[in-house]
Amino acid sequence: MQEAASEIVVVGAGPAGLATAHELQAAGLKTLILERGCLAEHITRFPVYLTFFSTADLLELAGFPLIIAGEKPTRREYLTYLRRFVREMKLEVRTGWEVTELEGEVGRFLVRGRTRVGEPFEVGAERVVLATGAFATPQRLEVPGEDLPKVSHYYHEAHPYFGSKVLVVGGRNSAAEAALELWRAGVEVSLCHRGAQLGSLKYWLGPDIENRIKNGEVVAYMPARVAEIRPASVRIDWEGHGPIEIANDFVLALTGYRPDPAFLARMGIGYDPATGRPRHDDATLESDRAGVYLAGVMLAGNVSSEIFIENSRTHGRQILAHLRNGGSG
Repeated sequence: MQEAASEIVVVGAGPAGLATAHELQAAGLKTLILERGCLAEHITRFPVYLTFFSTADLLELAGFPLIIAGEKPTRREYLTYLRRFVREMKLEVRTGWEVTELEGEVGRFLVRGRTRVGEPFEVGAERVVLATGAFATPQRLEVPGEDLPKVSHYYHEAHPYFGSKVLVVGGRNSAAEAALELWRAGVEVSLCHRGAQLGSLKYWLGPDIENRIKNGEVVAYMPARVAEIRPASVRIDWEGHGPIEIANDFVLALTGYRPDPAFLARMGIGYDPATGRPRHDDATLESDRAGVYLAGVMLAGNVSSEIFIENSRTHGRQILAHLRNGGSG
């Protein structure tokens, strides 16, 4: 199907994409948001009972009030908020529309892809903003057995793992939080991290997970790496101890996420293979393809701890400022 052209097509309907689309639309630019999944798909992948570390004012988009029951927003409250934001700001969002190709140049781009039912689409645009995040592309362990059904790169809740042996792989906040929640739910938890110590954690997580490890309630293998995942066990190369094999039912590989390099290549955007960072101008957020801008966590590449909702919700202002100054072309 061929859609009427928009001045701006935003690819990605997470907080950064929504805030950017609103900023541009409020400036009088006809804007269309295309999202291959559901609204804010990456947030739906967060743990079900997650409470954000940030306060409501730091997660609000465009000054639109985020009303919550407690001190900090929950996952459920924030998803409700984003639905309200789309409705109140009258943003046009097409969910289930996956962008696969980008042809043309400034002023006459063609954005192509397929809907969730497989129907091809084509949308014209003067400029394009990519705000696809990184949560859909986990950093793989690249070990034998990683594709077994017992392995997941996402953690949702502890209940399904009750009565099981779970290995959490990773050393950042998500791994520590999952390990603690699993342990409190009565799961037999072990933790594998390539560093000798865990990474910099939220202030309340560090002492908690360290005490669980010290008491032997969470068994930690550090520094160590997963060598192979088997149906009923995991082989670990544990520095100073040699290779070991532990009984295991599930593996949660919470090792971070990155922008999809294949998607960037299809969009005609270069990236640093070492860091995964798309090539762009830090001031204008324009990529190395003229007329194509970037917003949100995808700008950080593999360093997923650099950009959050709090510091990406204003990316639209940088893009708008560049467009007002003439942009590219």
